[in-house]
Amino acid sequence: MPDFSRVMDGATAVLDVPPHVPAVVGALHDPTKVLWAFGEALMLAGPTGCGKSTLLQQIALRRASVGALELFDDLIVVPDTRGVLYLALDRPSQIRRSMRRMVRELDRRTLADRLHVWPGPLPFDLLATPTGLRDMAIAVGVGTVIVDSVKDMVPAVSKDEVASALNIAFQHVLAAGIELAVAHHTRKVDAERKRRTVDDVYGSTWLTAGMGSVLLLEGAPGDPVVRATHVKQPAETCGPWDLEHDHVAGRTTTVGAVDLAELVTSRPDGITTAQAAEAIFGKADRNTKQKAARQLRRLKEEGTIVEEAAPNNGPTRWTGVHSRAPRRAPDSSSARQGTIPLVERARPVHAGAHPIGGPASPPPVGGEADAVHHPTLLDQLGSEDAVIAAFRVAFDATEVTADGTPIVTSPTQVGAA
Repeated sequence: MPDFSRVMDGATAVLDVPPHVPAVVGALHDPTKVLWAFGEALMLAGPTGCGKSTLLQQIALRRASVGALELFDDLIVVPDTRGVLYLALDRPSQIRRSMRRMVRELDRRTLADRLHVWPGPLPFDLLATPTGLRDMAIAVGVGTVIVDSVKDMVPAVSKDEVASALNIAFQHVLAAGIELAVAHHTRKVDAERKRRTVDDVYGSTWLTAGMGSVLLLEGAPGDPVVRATHVKQPAETCGPWDLEHDHVAGRTTTVGAVDLAELVTSRPDGITTAQAAEAIFGKADRNTKQKAARQLRRLKEEGTIVEEAAPNNGPTRWTGVHSRAPRRAPDSSSARQGTIPLVERARPVHAGAHPIGGPASPPPVGGEADAVHHPTLLDQLGSEDAVIAAFRVAFDATEVTADGTPIVTSPTQVGAA
């Protein structure tokens, strides 16, 4: 008998949707910018050697509560208290060595509890067993699955029937309340063509059709800086960014990122929407100008900049206010003002979700567990000040309690040794 427990009443399904897209990876100061949304898969795609695995490993470790939550730019990763399964299908020895550079011996307890690594090929035929990936995640007892990479899961992803079957397997994972991120390759494209789209991803269109978000990376093996373009978005577009991978330290940082508020306020005569689009996206066409206009209007609503109509039907100019207050994470009153801090955004997940330090109780294979409220960072850390501090500070601990909770002895800034 099929399990129909996921059927929802119309009021709950339609009216109880959160006002902003709940984020697994999103911008700390802007709830409309989401790189990876809850309940939707993320794909990192790019040529060989451009840092897909490096970035995916950083996300996986942060999901497993290892290290600081900050990723790069204004992006933070919300931890998954249920743990992470990393499928090291492609060159597992290299993946393990790479991840070793990103952690410390101090992280051993958390790594043992929260991160699970499967090296080598899957132990089943995914095309013959479409629920196999979901069942594997439930058996291990995790809430997040990272696939590195798609080409090692099934053969011939360029065939529609193969890609469609793979998409169904991914949807089984997501329907079980388990988050999913994958790495994949891009097809060879004309270097002179500037516009990047989901069509640059190698394989059938059904591979990207089921993804909630696709981030394209561009670069050659060994390039110190690669380009990251958000070509499929669950909300507003993130980036684009020029990313510098420090493979020795296992960190990624942005190079020359544009702070739009700083750009506007630094120019006494302000800027036009077209100039903002050119600065952010490198071009000022209809689409990029609309995206830039939305960002400018949000800054206006924050009181950071003002809009000035130009005489003689000229283009609107945006200028900075005389006294600009420093930007900070939204406080708890922001929900009443129409925005919700990323730490307060959550979605129902299975009863297998557990607070920090607690045991995992995954839902049974083949059935759906009752939905519960996923613990947010606010729930876990107790106060909003503690949440904000966690975004910006990584702690060194010399001891842990009996249940594995770190005893904090000295805070060090993110990026320190």
